[in-house]
Amino acid sequence: MWGRALAAAEFIEVDRSNHVRAVQSLEQAARLIRDGVSVYLAPEGTRSLDGRIGPLKKGGFHLAKDTHTPIVPVAIRGTIDILPRGSRVMHGGKPVEVTIGAPIDVEGRDLASLMTEVAAFFKANVER
Repeated sequence: MWGRALAAAEFIEVDRSNHVRAVQSLEQAARLIRDGVSVYLAPEGTRSLDGRIGPLKKGGFHLAKDTHTPIVPVAIRGTIDILPRGSRVMHGGKPVEVTIGAPIDVEGRDLASLMTEVAAFFKANVER
């Protein structure tokens, strides 16, 4: 269900099992960014089983640095309670909080420090 909806919305799929296709997806995203389109990335790559933030993937951070584009972190808390990973049953009436962080300039920053800063933002604003 989600795959078809995302494809219809022109989301760019990153095939993490195929390095060449993953790089092609990031190149497509870079072209969109250079054309002025905002791009959303899920740096975890997948949802966790328990709502905690897992290790972040490097691709989006490379993309931001390569295109000289600030990172605007967006944390969404509570979705794990609405649709737990692996479940097909949605639970309504649950609160969801969205926190938009300040843009993070990537110029002069190394990948590790950017990833650490974004991970800390997510942990502070997603985990309970």
